[in-house]
Amino acid sequence: MNKVLPAEIISQIQERYIYEYIDNNYEGLGENQMMEIIEGDPDQVLDTIYMSIWETNEVSQYEYEIIKGIIDDNIDYFRTEDADLFDDDADPDMEVAYLDISDRYSMSGYINIEVDISSLYDKSKPKIVIPCYTDKETILSNWDAACNDGYAYDDLKSVLRIMGLNPKMLKKYMLRRNIRVIGEYPDIEYEDYPVISYGDMCHLLENTTSNGNTLTFVCTADLNDFINNNPQKPQEVKISKGTYCTLFDAHNGGGSIMVTTVRDIVLPLTGEGYEASVRHDYKGRYSVEEVYGGDYYYQEIQITKWDTT
Repeated sequence: MNKVLPAEIISQIQERYIYEYIDNNYEGLGENQMMEIIEGDPDQVLDTIYMSIWETNEVSQYEYEIIKGIIDDNIDYFRTEDADLFDDDADPDMEVAYLDISDRYSMSGYINIEVDISSLYDKSKPKIVIPCYTDKETILSNWDAACNDGYAYDDLKSVLRIMGLNPKMLKKYMLRRNIRVIGEYPDIEYEDYPVISYGDMCHLLENTTSNGNTLTFVCTADLNDFINNNPQKPQEVKISKGTYCTLFDAHNGGGSIMVTTVRDIVLPLTGEGYEASVRHDYKGRYSVEEVYGGDYYYQEIQITKWDTT
């Protein structure tokens, strides 16, 4: 039967084990692992990471070095309790002695790698997109809209509501810039000033390159939130001033220019005329990073409400 290790030795093992290894050797979570945490089951992903770390030869050697050091620090205890392994006259192979003690006391059983993996989260900033799918599903390119007589209010109303843009005012800007419009645009004033400028909204429409465009915010998020709130899904997010957004076509790999928000916005992910979601950037057929390039587009968001049902 295994003897019980003194509490102070167990504490040393827990404190010195995987933290140092991860800090010095592990690069952080990969994009696929982050996507699975955001989109799938974090517990399953953490189990996979646990096994991948546990089974590597490098960790086995690192574990041995830690245990060897702790035994050396507590050599008097082990000489007393295991005189047969530390017989000075027999001059045993010390490496064998260390490994035998490791097996005898099941030291690995005192090491909780799954908890310590949390130190990886701060190194891993997932790239997030928030596409807002409207009743019209997608927005046509400027060229195709012109071929269909122009943009109607119904084509844009959900986007204008999210952005807090007065439809009648936007129509004036569109006409000045020779963007074709059709039909009436109502005069709707929102409580807060617009999320982007009227000029930037026109820039977004003018520079569309394909016909599957969706209003998309480009962000990062705290991976801890998704793990700690598992299995809940985000319901509301706070998007900070200065966050990039665009009209993006993830299916065809096209989009408009990037513009930035000029104020904070609290965005319910389910609203009147639209359905938004928090997704990993690599979830779609094309990613924003692939199409636009550069990490400077990604600004951190805060998830302010989770689904508690």
